[in-house]
Amino acid sequence: MRGSIHDRCLLTDPFEIRVNYTIATGTEPDVKLASTNCHNSHVLLRNYELDTTGQADRDALEDAREDVQMYTSLIAFTKSLINSQAMVTVDPVTGFAKLLDSSPPPPPPPPPLPELAAYAPMHPPAPPELVRPDVVVQRYEDALGESRERARGLVSKLEECFVVDRADDTVCGFNSNEAPHPWMARDGVKCRGYDTLSAREEDYCGYWESDVNPLAADRKLRKELLDVGPYCIDGNEQVAYCSPNATRTQRSGVTDIEYMSRPDREYCEFKFARQRLTPEVDNDIEMCRANLTRRVASCHTSCDACDARCTSAAARDLVSAYRCSLGLPTIGMQAAFHSSDVGVDVGSRWGAVREKRRPAAPDDSYQEAYRTMVQNRIEAPLAPRNCKSCTRTPTHCTQLHNLVATRLLALCDNLFNVGRNAFSANLGCFLTSHGRWRR
Repeated sequence: MRGSIHDRCLLTDPFEIRVNYTIATGTEPDVKLASTNCHNSHVLLRNYELDTTGQADRDALEDAREDVQMYTSLIAFTKSLINSQAMVTVDPVTGFAKLLDSSPPPPPPPPPLPELAAYAPMHPPAPPELVRPDVVVQRYEDALGESRERARGLVSKLEECFVVDRADDTVCGFNSNEAPHPWMARDGVKCRGYDTLSAREEDYCGYWESDVNPLAADRKLRKELLDVGPYCIDGNEQVAYCSPNATRTQRSGVTDIEYMSRPDREYCEFKFARQRLTPEVDNDIEMCRANLTRRVASCHTSCDACDARCTSAAARDLVSAYRCSLGLPTIGMQAAFHSSDVGVDVGSRWGAVREKRRPAAPDDSYQEAYRTMVQNRIEAPLAPRNCKSCTRTPTHCTQLHNLVATRLLALCDNLFNVGRNAFSANLGCFLTSHGRWRR
């Protein structure tokens, strides 16, 4: 005890000892599982608290906007009703049109007096008030003005969250519809982990039976997931369904990375999250955020980085048709077919030979020219079909490969400035007909 206390401290001085510990109850507790549960719960709870920042104002703003939309519709409907009212009628006796009486109808008679006690005052109820349609419209317009003014005040209060380049220390949350309590199901039903904030499977709301969240699913599966919604297990070990509008249960892939990399959210601040999101940066919080930001940028520039795929068959067919028609370098292809060494060679071999009464074969000529000059690759180029199989030294093969690659690159860069030095070149070097270079 003395060795663990500083030399300048006496045992008679008051001191405080803080001990953080986790108790895993049970006959054979899994300490690792309990630790993961606690860390995951901490991360989930902290970011939920950040999601609820300004939630009351956002809910009030949503209500004000709904009131604006409601009163606008009521005003339009009432005015349409006024304009559709009959203004004239036809006298059945004379057949002439006459204006209708615009005075309101008489009020209905008051209801009968109820039986009252002897000492009760005998005051009859007042007749119902008759309100003209124009007065109703005026009341709706007044309420519309109040709702718009209330919405403008809330927008000005939350204006820092409505700008693109806001400060990093500005925390912006969601409304209660987008960020409900993770441990609370619909109709106020508490999940099994509500009291202890447990983060085990089915202890809080999530799509536990699905491999993907809605934003990562195809259209059919997304509709099914959103129709049913996430779920959890309540205190009675029954399934309780949660709100499908929660952004936490909808996010997936790049949208989830964008959320976790936000400067007003705390994921990289927790070592537990850093070790699972960016294990290569270890304890560097800024490097963790930079890594997540780089992933987002990579996903927006390269589909392969996120394994993105188009889920619409019509869109895929449209893109394929474009790539095989308007997306092709038509002018460059025609120049290569007409002026390049390979193009002239292919055309001469498939052309007509009058002396031998051989007709031209333009279809076969185009197919070979397309395969060797459009579908070809610099890494493993296709050779013309009339190349000669031979055996050459590896040095000669390397030089010839570099020569062909250089010519093809020059053809891609400047189609109209490539000169022909010879009619054809001997491309036979470990090649067979329509074979690939053996590197």
